[in-house]
Amino acid sequence: IIMKFYSHIILSVILNFFIQWDYLYATDMDIENYDLRIFQFNPAGRGTLEQEQFHSSLEAGGLKTLPLETLIHIFSFLDQSSLFRLEKVSSWCRGASREVWKEKSLDLSERALKNEELYQLIQGPFLSLKAILCKLNSEHARIFATSNLKVLVLDNNEVGDEGAEHLAKSTTLLKLSLGANHITSRGAKALFSNSHLKELSLSTNEIDDEGLTNFTALNTTLISLNLALNKITTKGAKNIVPHRSLLYLILYRNYIEDEAAEYIIETQSFNSLNLKGNPITPDKIKSFSKKFTIKHLIL
Repeated sequence: IIMKFYSHIILSVILNFFIQWDYLYATDMDIENYDLRIFQFNPAGRGTLEQEQFHSSLEAGGLKTLPLETLIHIFSFLDQSSLFRLEKVSSWCRGASREVWKEKSLDLSERALKNEELYQLIQGPFLSLKAILCKLNSEHARIFATSNLKVLVLDNNEVGDEGAEHLAKSTTLLKLSLGANHITSRGAKALFSNSHLKELSLSTNEIDDEGLTNFTALNTTLISLNLALNKITTKGAKNIVPHRSLLYLILYRNYIEDEAAEYIIETQSFNSLNLKGNPITPDKIKSFSKKFTIKHLIL
């Protein structure tokens, strides 16, 4: 309790400094305006007079003497704009802020991103990034594929099959969401061949049965797969199981009929399975409710 009390006092002091600093840097360091020069770190730790004064104020407040774990706890309360600003203060601030970025996700949704900005962006400290409705294409995907990101959400963009093939080459991504990106079976098969991904969402695309050919041979590592709102029929759905590791499967609103639904349910035990919106007969749905072993079955 005492620790939380003091951490919140210190946090309020930091935020007050940030309010003053925001005034000084409103034009050239505003993340909302996307000036990504903020990622151009200064190893020498030198900056403008205002930056050095801010740095001195933090040190004078005793923050530099706090243990790293305490700084991480305090910085975790800051929003992403404030965390960016910490990167410019000093190496001792930067270390704590980068630890915080390991748990936080940077959200750049609905903003325009240029290639040169992305190259700077992927050098940042964060491991999780969301960029929805940013008009990103295959070239942007190629840049992201070279990053150290572990989580990437690019829903409602224009990545396409070529972009999916670029992202399939990533060796760091563990969770990838590419909903509504004009991806066909070609791009899906490329992503299925990635042996690092644990969670993959390809909802609202143009994937048909061809994309699931040899699925269980191509992929043995996925734990979660979302193929909602695609063009998968009974033939393709039966190729999803048996799978070595798959526990969560969403096939909402495809074209899966009784035969495939029953085969999927009886062949593999899932933690969660969503077959809602498919042409499964009411009688078959009733029979599933009596004998399924799935924790969460959505029909």
